[in-house]
Amino acid sequence: MASCEHVVCLRHVENERTGEIILEDTGRLWRVIQELPNPSTQTPQLALFIGTNAKDTALKNIFPQNNISRRGEKGNINLRLQTDSINHDAPLFFADSSPWKPSLYTVIDILYARLLFLFSDVICVFADDFSSVQAVLLRLMTWAEIGSAMPILPELRPRLLVVVSEDGPHDASQYEELQNMLQSYTIQLKNTFSAVKIFQLAGTYLSPLARYQRLQLEIRSQTQQMFDIRQRTHMLLSALHFASLFVKAVEQTAQSTSQDFNFITVSRIRNEVGSDYLEHLQTFLELARRHKTPYDSVASFIASSIIMDAYPPRMHRFPIEHVFNVLYREHCYRALETSYNDMEKRIKLQCILDDHGKLTVDLKPKTAGIRAIGVDGGGSRGATSLEFLEGLQKLLHHLPLHEMVDISCGSSSGGMIVLAKFHLQLPVERCIKVFESFAIRCFKRSKSLLGFIKSALNYVVTDAIYDETLIESLMKEIYGSSSTFFGHASNTVPGTRVAVTAMTHGSLRTIFTNYNASAKIHQDSVGSSLTPRFQDTGYIAIRPKEINEEPLIWEVARATSAAPVFFKPVKMNTGDFWDGALGFPNPTELASWEAYRLWPESVVDVAISLGTGEEPKPPRSTNSRSRLLDAFNLLLDGQLQYMNMKGASSDQELLRLNSRLARAIRLDDAESIQEQRHYMHHYPPTRQNLIEAATALLVSNFYFQLDRPVMYNLGVYYCEGSIHCRGDYHQVAHALSELYSPQIEFLTNTEILSICDLGQDICAVCHRYRKEVSFTVRHPTDSITISMRIDSRVTRKISGFPRSMSWFQQHQGFNNHFGTSSHDAPGEIRCLGCTKHSDLGAQKRKGNPSLYRYPKRIKH
Repeated sequence: MASCEHVVCLRHVENERTGEIILEDTGRLWRVIQELPNPSTQTPQLALFIGTNAKDTALKNIFPQNNISRRGEKGNINLRLQTDSINHDAPLFFADSSPWKPSLYTVIDILYARLLFLFSDVICVFADDFSSVQAVLLRLMTWAEIGSAMPILPELRPRLLVVVSEDGPHDASQYEELQNMLQSYTIQLKNTFSAVKIFQLAGTYLSPLARYQRLQLEIRSQTQQMFDIRQRTHMLLSALHFASLFVKAVEQTAQSTSQDFNFITVSRIRNEVGSDYLEHLQTFLELARRHKTPYDSVASFIASSIIMDAYPPRMHRFPIEHVFNVLYREHCYRALETSYNDMEKRIKLQCILDDHGKLTVDLKPKTAGIRAIGVDGGGSRGATSLEFLEGLQKLLHHLPLHEMVDISCGSSSGGMIVLAKFHLQLPVERCIKVFESFAIRCFKRSKSLLGFIKSALNYVVTDAIYDETLIESLMKEIYGSSSTFFGHASNTVPGTRVAVTAMTHGSLRTIFTNYNASAKIHQDSVGSSLTPRFQDTGYIAIRPKEINEEPLIWEVARATSAAPVFFKPVKMNTGDFWDGALGFPNPTELASWEAYRLWPESVVDVAISLGTGEEPKPPRSTNSRSRLLDAFNLLLDGQLQYMNMKGASSDQELLRLNSRLARAIRLDDAESIQEQRHYMHHYPPTRQNLIEAATALLVSNFYFQLDRPVMYNLGVYYCEGSIHCRGDYHQVAHALSELYSPQIEFLTNTEILSICDLGQDICAVCHRYRKEVSFTVRHPTDSITISMRIDSRVTRKISGFPRSMSWFQQHQGFNNHFGTSSHDAPGEIRCLGCTKHSDLGAQKRKGNPSLYRYPKRIKH
């Protein structure tokens, strides 16, 4: 019988020189699954046939419609789909192997016991193809000794049929001996099989159809029993899940032949339980204990959250008791041991179904990049930064600036500005009026000799020129007297992450944030021992454990702006704090660090650094005192920090908006505000810099998503996707049209993808922007950039690039058939008019093959 290569599912090759074994997954399983009409709902079953001539004859008669006429090479695993079951809810896959190659006995036995048996329902071993019944028993005991790779649910191990023939090469007494030996080794065989049965095939005196009909019915009966067991134990896998797990099992078997294969753990690859889950659970339980929340309510809430995390959309419904034991039990036990060590250790798994909470937030699309703004400190010179913000807002027209920024950081007066604009989301015009009024009232003092003497005496007595009572009352007017920073600001839609800097004792740099992100740099107070993460970042985030110790917004503003000499440090529940500009002279760098902490796999599209005016440098230093003062001022110069950052960033990624002052302006010179505005508006680069920054923010609204997995054909990979707009597209298009002509081009480094006009490509159903594009890449791992060319003059990359297509496949979940931690973004608007589904089952049977069709070789 000739060899038939196209049905080979798995083969192994031994390097004769090194002895290295290479397993090759040919992608045959994925090709078979693509033939199914509904692979996401159909639940295939697998029968494995092992033997040579008797096995081949049985296959041809049991599956006559498959037209089996060729035998695969010895040692290969062949896979087919029973053609008349293709439309069944439980189609039958059948694999066969002829393992009789003595030099590879050990390898094929391991593949059977540790890999194929994991997914098989019935194993048919044809005794007639063995040299003796002792050889049959030896092979079965070898598999039993190797053992199953499934650590749970032993009833799911395959059922073994040993097929013997009435007129086979072995006489009846030998078969009786085999049956007796199998009964005596029942316990050992249970390590690999859930049931063992000898099936006697009628002799050749019957027609082939009649002879194999009983065997066909027996296989059908055994698979039905396994179907019922899998259904009862919630282990009935869809075709997509079946194939995904098989690929992972091949990889694991190649790496280790002794490690058990845990279906639950493998299904959570790229969606593991967070490393800080235990810490969050302990915090929640501790708060519940302190507030005397009933234990049943706490347990129900935790159980509901576990179920929510355990079963995202597309995840297989594994039995909950095993999911809990594998993923959550140890975390819950340790957390309960800490908070409820005087109570019985148990969890009540009960879902809360009647919670109808309502929350609106702005979320960054998973494939989009990050927009960041940092605002320098400078006391009254913060008026310059506000003028730049006003200029940006005018160029953006009706697009609120806070909706165009993902993270904003500020130091000193810059911290006050980001709190007002990006946390409280006040209009820029109001921010300007409030800031000017604040500066004038706060820094009001007599310029006479008597006023100077009074300030000097106040500094000697109180360690500050200005009275903190006045500034604190003014800040309470602006930011509210009772609003916490880590909380919801009224009349706002949370979206922009805000971080404000401060210094504390020991020259320790700290930040206050309105977000959590990773808990690795959080400290409940400045007196706590520093986390190891501090050694990497050089700063800590203040996050009290007690909710009543959360910093108020006005306290954060007071802390970041408490410039030494001018103001005393602010005393808070979490420690003493003062001017953040001493540690973060240019907080744009902090914004980049925090962006990575929040979105570790995203790229920064644009980081805009707002200065407070560049002072003229003295031509020379006359003495050591002046040289020391100049060096100190240089360390606090945000412009210098920007120049250092620019060396490590692209011209498009980092932008600086700053003016040039004609003279040095003191932090408390409130009367210079009009002068600052004059310098800003008459500085030649100002207008062009504002246009460049506004363009960067506008273009960063456009981001790319793959619409389906990358397809391979004729030596290249085809990519089909669409460009979306995360903001109000009509307003984005209007703002761009005011700056440039309405014609735009989308292009890569090698080709133009589309030429279109702004205002086109709006979905008639949901009225959102969606531009379909397609292109080719040499390989999915190659990094590319999609850019927008505007009016033939300006070219900027769209959000999230440069990236590889394999990155998009992974982060959009095309490679993960078990769901994602985001539950496939349930908050997104899903429109049938413009959303394309990427289910393998929706593809044409004869369509272009996906990446899964191509062989993967794994060294062992």
